[in-house]
Amino acid sequence: MIRALFRTLLLLFLSIPNVIASQTLEAETTALAYASPHLNNQLESRYHLYFSRRSDPLADPLAQLQYGLSLDLWGLIPQDISDWVDVREAFAGLNFKNLNLQIGRILPDWAKQDIDSPLQKMFPKFTIDPLTHITDGIVGIYSHYQHSLLNIEFLYSPLFLPNRGGVRFEKGPDQRLGSISRWLPPLFNEVKVGDGVIPLDYALHLPAVKDILLRESGFIRFSLQTKAIQLTLVGADFFDPTPTLSYDAKLHIRDESLLQAMVHLYPEFSREQMLGFQSKTIWKNIELFNDGAYFNRESIFKNRTGIRIRTDHRFLSEWVAAALFSKHLKDTTNAPSPIPDRPEETLFSKISLNLWSASQFSFSYETDFSMKQKILRGSLSLGPFAQMQFGIGFDILSGEDHTYWGLFRGNDRIWLKGSYVF
Repeated sequence: MIRALFRTLLLLFLSIPNVIASQTLEAETTALAYASPHLNNQLESRYHLYFSRRSDPLADPLAQLQYGLSLDLWGLIPQDISDWVDVREAFAGLNFKNLNLQIGRILPDWAKQDIDSPLQKMFPKFTIDPLTHITDGIVGIYSHYQHSLLNIEFLYSPLFLPNRGGVRFEKGPDQRLGSISRWLPPLFNEVKVGDGVIPLDYALHLPAVKDILLRESGFIRFSLQTKAIQLTLVGADFFDPTPTLSYDAKLHIRDESLLQAMVHLYPEFSREQMLGFQSKTIWKNIELFNDGAYFNRESIFKNRTGIRIRTDHRFLSEWVAAALFSKHLKDTTNAPSPIPDRPEETLFSKISLNLWSASQFSFSYETDFSMKQKILRGSLSLGPFAQMQFGIGFDILSGEDHTYWGLFRGNDRIWLKGSYVF
């Protein structure tokens, strides 16, 4: 069914009348070698097909029809993720003098950021692993009104689509729930009761599709933008696309003779209210940015502030540095999880160098404020031809025990990549 839907959407957008448009079809393959074996396997291969077709209103300002489609097809060996097809955007719309209307899956331009922003929390993600994820759009009706320096955006969504991809769960020959993914945080296999130890098994109870799908949300965004400064205010009422797992606190004895217990897990999606802001100041090739958001359910304020320096010099392309921090405004009632969460407070820096024509070297470093866990990433891309790219890189994870990246410090990897744009 999914394959038929994909073919139908692809043929539909290819058959749209020849409005001035840009189109991309890119095939990519990646081979990864990990420092530590997982299930006796240190190698992984990925296959990625990306298709994008979008009308270009700047090339033809009088054209009223707008449309866009952005699709990703993934294949992994071993198959670590739960899904293989992702639709980032799929919309059609009308463009008037000061008003733009769209319907479908919408991803506004301001949400397409290369480093995480607190405001991106309302948008679902398609995840390959913790270091590789794609921000997706929201399904609904979108309107954008522009008058002089003022922009007003509104998006109403009658449907809710949560995060997709991620760790793939399956039952083994012993009918125990588990995963072949090397990125799964550890599940507890046993619990100590008195002087004895009881083995644990897990049952995942998925809610009905209609109970997840039929949920309304929306946001409104006001912005004032000039060449030198941009100020924005955002309000949203939405469901967090990242599920939380609640569980039955009672142990259910599954087999008295073997004294095995069952833990029942229930995915839940929480409604949130968010009030946020964005600011950006541009002076020549220097950009100062700041994003902040208060989330009502969690009673937490998240902020990202940083600097981006671009240059016209051939050698240095870009340097960006940012800090992401959070502050709980009141005590939360949730008990701390025994499994560490991804750090909310981080320092990030990335530099990109243009070594010579059609090539680039980039290096990034990320750490939490306490310097207990770190990520080092580097890559070198070479373009022997205009449509062909080759790349090599590494990802190094480190962290103390009982930290998020410390769980995966055996997943250091090097990779080789090749892509071709048709």
